[in-house]
Amino acid sequence: MAGTLQPILSYAKGMGWRGRILTALGFGLATEIFYEVYQHVLKQIGKRKAQKPFCEVRFMNRAIVSGCSPSLVDAKLANISYLISYIDRAQQSISLSMYILTLNDVCDAIIRARNERNVIVRVVCCESMVYNEGSQMRRLDEECFVRFKANSDYLMHHKFCLLDVDWLCAKCLVAEHIQQVGPPTSQQLQQTLFDRAILDDMEGLEKSFGSSCMRCDPTIRKSVSSSVSNPLPEGGCLIVGSSNWTMPALTVHWDNMMFTSFPAMVRPYAVEFQRQWYELSDNEKKSK
Repeated sequence: MAGTLQPILSYAKGMGWRGRILTALGFGLATEIFYEVYQHVLKQIGKRKAQKPFCEVRFMNRAIVSGCSPSLVDAKLANISYLISYIDRAQQSISLSMYILTLNDVCDAIIRARNERNVIVRVVCCESMVYNEGSQMRRLDEECFVRFKANSDYLMHHKFCLLDVDWLCAKCLVAEHIQQVGPPTSQQLQQTLFDRAILDDMEGLEKSFGSSCMRCDPTIRKSVSSSVSNPLPEGGCLIVGSSNWTMPALTVHWDNMMFTSFPAMVRPYAVEFQRQWYELSDNEKKSK
């Protein structure tokens, strides 16, 4: 190294004090360029790591304290804090299908995502639980969220949430649905409204979901300037398990919750949510 620099140093010495200043400036500039390149490489490595699919399972009456929000220091609330940390990472959409939600802090996080980061929020719930004591669904309704609820003799008993998962157009949704479960036929003993629409009412499906989406037309994807320090991986994330989002379910009950970005898990739930959105549309609450 010394041998390489010797001709440069000798040349600078021959130029006097001006040469020394120029050499110092050149060395400083080279150091700055090297540092910027180094930081860029580290950032790209971190981005690649963040894009790797992940899957984590948590059991609700076995607290994991690491990663807790500073405002929720009680280990008993660690799972609630962890759930909120994921909601706080959403930048595009939250699609929540939940039997009952009573946690005020979780509701705050959903409202914060909508109001502060312009996240699109869609909620499907069970009508039987909307007016249950402590339910936060009424609060979401008051906040002018678009909400669907089941008006049925059967329970809407799902407990899952999709974060930053693409909303599919009718054509892509039907293609994904058929790939997962096969095409509906008129001979099937039990057909859902969605199945019948695939057979007889594609126009109605297009009216509900549009004729193009980011999957079939990537040019309509809007670039999102990251407003969070730890964005979710491309393709989004699924949160699913046995837990309702209530204090007992996330602290002391024998319940579980899984956080994953594996497409094989995310995509079936994404299709199911849009199927619910279509089938329960007769009870739509329009946002103001």
